[in-house]
Amino acid sequence: MHCTDPETLKARKTHRCMSCGELVNPGEKYKRWRCYDGGDVGTVKMHPECHDMHSDEARGMGGGPWEFTPFSHERPKEERCAAAHLCDCQEAGQLCARALGPNVGIEPPYSVGSNDGLGPL
Repeated sequence: MHCTDPETLKARKTHRCMSCGELVNPGEKYKRWRCYDGGDVGTVKMHPECHDMHSDEARGMGGGPWEFTPFSHERPKEERCAAAHLCDCQEAGQLCARALGPNVGIEPPYSVGSNDGLGPL
């Protein structure tokens, strides 16, 4: 399987986050990448904070590729850490993992494929 690097886009129409299942409304930013597995192709779209949550969890387990169960995670609460960016820090005023360095060696998760049941959102 090969996945493209995530890109940050601004929604022109409504999408559904494949992590938390909440809507990504027009004008909001979201992460998108594609996965290719044999003849199957899938597109994954997530809120930036949902993507960061999965990336941070993978980094805590040594990095590398990660998978997720679609529509089964809570959307992280947006809080500001000591680095003054939106994140899901557990302790206010602390530097979170995102402030300490980039996501090195972490690949996007496995896609559920093109038949994700979302319809024409």
